[in-house]
Amino acid sequence: MKFNIFYFLLAFYFIVNTVFFIIGLSSEYVVVEFDFFSINKSDLIFAYFVQLFVFLTIFLSYFLISKSNVDSKKIFYIGDGWAFFLLIWQVLFCFFNYYYGVNLAGVYGGKPNLILNYLFIFLPADVIFLVLSIHIKSNKFFILNNIFYLFSNLIRGWMSAPLIFVILFFIRKGSIKFEVKNLMMIFGVVLCLLFLTPFLFELKWIARSNSLYSGVINNVLDRGYLESLSLTLNYIFSRFQHIYHVALLSQKTDFFYMLYQSGKILPYWSEGLLQNVVIKLLNINVGDTLGLNVAKNIFSSQEEWSANAGLSGWIFVLQEKFVFFYAYILFILLIPFYMAKKYLGNKSLMLMGVFSIFYLFHGWIGSYLSLVIFLMLIIFFNRVTFKR
Repeated sequence: MKFNIFYFLLAFYFIVNTVFFIIGLSSEYVVVEFDFFSINKSDLIFAYFVQLFVFLTIFLSYFLISKSNVDSKKIFYIGDGWAFFLLIWQVLFCFFNYYYGVNLAGVYGGKPNLILNYLFIFLPADVIFLVLSIHIKSNKFFILNNIFYLFSNLIRGWMSAPLIFVILFFIRKGSIKFEVKNLMMIFGVVLCLLFLTPFLFELKWIARSNSLYSGVINNVLDRGYLESLSLTLNYIFSRFQHIYHVALLSQKTDFFYMLYQSGKILPYWSEGLLQNVVIKLLNINVGDTLGLNVAKNIFSSQEEWSANAGLSGWIFVLQEKFVFFYAYILFILLIPFYMAKKYLGNKSLMLMGVFSIFYLFHGWIGSYLSLVIFLMLIIFFNRVTFKR
């Protein structure tokens, strides 16, 4: 029996959502986005089964492609030259973000150089790194690139970076046998991340508030490590679920359906890099994303931040039109999974599977499609460029 990071993550997400579902059923009020809400139990149950439907869709899509006879006939890798260029591109992107104060988690605004901004929009360093890193032939360059990705994201307040950092090592390794040595390694990694979470959590808010990084350790110790650990774990686990968000949205189904019909919610098929380019070029007036609308209309947010409505949330918004949405989701799952396995191998399939959970399950369709676009581009240019 082997350890597959995709199945592990899917099981973890399922368990977390189930635990929060049980807590919601047994509680009069639940905490969502730092506030108390009362959720109708029937809406919560319905939301949970819709979540299960989404879980099953992602699981079956990955399982069917992984068990198919489609396999890459050649091992795909990138050499030291391209790995070094990838590292330099990440460094330039980091300097760009730091200098102009852009691409910071939870922070909007900033006025970057227009040309540089478009350059990094069309060649996003983080996305290119995610797609290519697992195929770097040199262990040294893989580790260097991965460490710099971690550093670049942490100083911008993206708390998911340490988890992605670790997961990329598992994907690069492939399926791992359940042996004592491997289990001890996994256990050690979990303990290490657990120990660091309070400091990473503090770093997240300091990066977002543009405060001094030197305050990270002092803030944790002043509050007390165990209390900081408790607060951090509670926050982290709440980020792995959005069943409460979906249940709250389901209580306002007609309202959100009306917003969608009136064009105030950006259609799901309009999310993505290519769609955004077309919208900008044609100067089309579009609404905010579903996540922004949920933050404004459910959590009364006056700032621009996105609440996790997830794929499940779209089903409630679209109502009878969800059939077309479901067909679209199957298309952007099955085609990339198939192409990844056929032309780049099982590692790329595992990568796309993992990010179908990280991005697509949470409703970040545009982020997921950015990965898909560069996956397809790399497949297209594979024989021309990366075989050097």
